[in-house]
Amino acid sequence: PTVPGRFYLYVPTGGAIVGTYVTDDGGVTWAKTGGSAGTFDYAWSSTLAAVPGRSGHLMMCHGYLGGDPATPFRRTTDSGATWASIPDVTSVDSFGFGAPFPGSEHPTFFIAGRVRGEYGTWRSTDDGATWTLLAHHTNGRVQRPNAVEGDPDVIGRVYVGLSGVGWDYGDLNTAP
Repeated sequence: PTVPGRFYLYVPTGGAIVGTYVTDDGGVTWAKTGGSAGTFDYAWSSTLAAVPGRSGHLMMCHGYLGGDPATPFRRTTDSGATWASIPDVTSVDSFGFGAPFPGSEHPTFFIAGRVRGEYGTWRSTDDGATWTLLAHHTNGRVQRPNAVEGDPDVIGRVYVGLSGVGWDYGDLNTAP
């Protein structure tokens, strides 16, 4: 269901994302999709990513740059024309996608951030409807995760890059 040659970008100004743009010709021409992802405390450090295998589905987080603002994890299912917050997620430093669990039509979401006010590395296997805490801080370290990515081939495997001390990974392939 993905479109070859399709790419997305967002344009920040001040604290707002003023537009999401899409190209279907590899970047030759771009069109504004019409929607704004809202106000982000650190718009210039935000991350926009397409959900694997889900055409038009994008996720966006504010990123982390000294502070822990309550900025929602945003999503769109129409290439950025409209945006909504993912319930219970109050801030996200980094996020990634992994292989779907058996019986799920959606890739697994992994985040480093706050869910219901609790900071940690989290997983959702149901398109962001529910979240499972995987770790408060990876291996008990106090450095913040600044890169999170699931393995597209190994169910439940997550890789976490830590600010200044390296990385960790975990195999958490038990169903939620």
